[in-house]
Amino acid sequence: MKPYLACLPALASCATGFVVRTPPFVVSPPAVTAPVSARRGSKAGCLANGARVTCSHRRETRLQGKKAAKEDGDRSDDDEDGDREDSRTASNPLWGREMTMVIGQDKISYMALGGDRSPAVLYLPAFDAPAHDYKADSLRSYCEDEEYPFISMEWFGVGDSEGRFEHGTISRWKQDAITLIDKLLPEAYQEVIIVGGGVGGWIATLIALERPEKVGGIVGLAADPDFTENLLMRYLPKAKIDEIYEKGVATIAWGERSYPVSKVLIEDAKDNLVLEGPVGGLPITCPVRLIHGLNDEEVPYTVSLDLSRRIQSSNVNLYLVKTASHHLDKGSILKMVINSLEECIMNYVPQVLPPKVDSI
Repeated sequence: MKPYLACLPALASCATGFVVRTPPFVVSPPAVTAPVSARRGSKAGCLANGARVTCSHRRETRLQGKKAAKEDGDRSDDDEDGDREDSRTASNPLWGREMTMVIGQDKISYMALGGDRSPAVLYLPAFDAPAHDYKADSLRSYCEDEEYPFISMEWFGVGDSEGRFEHGTISRWKQDAITLIDKLLPEAYQEVIIVGGGVGGWIATLIALERPEKVGGIVGLAADPDFTENLLMRYLPKAKIDEIYEKGVATIAWGERSYPVSKVLIEDAKDNLVLEGPVGGLPITCPVRLIHGLNDEEVPYTVSLDLSRRIQSSNVNLYLVKTASHHLDKGSILKMVINSLEECIMNYVPQVLPPKVDSI
């Protein structure tokens, strides 16, 4: 039995006043029309009348151009991608495929691929998960095709990053991500759309609250803000909670997996809770897209519903997928992730315009 099932009737009460459409389920506040703004370089009316239209025509045009170049014998697709990547990253030693950055006293592993368009896309992985998963691969491929900068990172204590995972905290992971953003995108006009899975969605929310001028949008994938307090501390057996506090760390069975959970993680998380305030109380004004599975075995979909209600922005959509689990591992969901990212890009309005370049 899912450990949080008992909480669903109470949490579902937050759905009052929301409209659900199928398929997939789309939850949006009634009588609220999300503002649509054409981003720089896009065709006006891409989202006319509020209808969601993907940018597949741009991708098809680029792919056709690549095919034509290959047929003409100019160079292969692989050579083109390799040359393009070299030209993007050669001028900046912080950018590349397998990179590390010393933050504090520890090396944090990341990938940063350049691009000529704005905004950049930052992928924040789930709890105890490597950055180079199938979601990251799909996002990277999309960004390379569409020429957006792409960044992904591994949390302190995970994958190739230094440190012990049981010493990791929400505050540490958040600050590492902010440092990476500031180092890689130092100019005021350089912003990111953050795609966050699980705890990455929680941290994306915290970054948008702390550095709103750098965040142009959020895509949350089974986001789990406040899971330590609202799920673990509420539904773990008392004996397991006692073990965490006595030993400092314990492995818990949650959903279909087991996770190490530390006392320092739980205590630090109390300073990073975001679901305790009133409706509309989170001063986040950028576009937000949340995707959650109704069959999530670890985090109930009502967590994303609660988050969507507390975000101040009216440009918030929640997509519920009936058959999806916590890891959102179906191929069709990856298309939904890309579509959600495109929606944020098309609604993206830069807060600071880049400097003008005089034509020669």
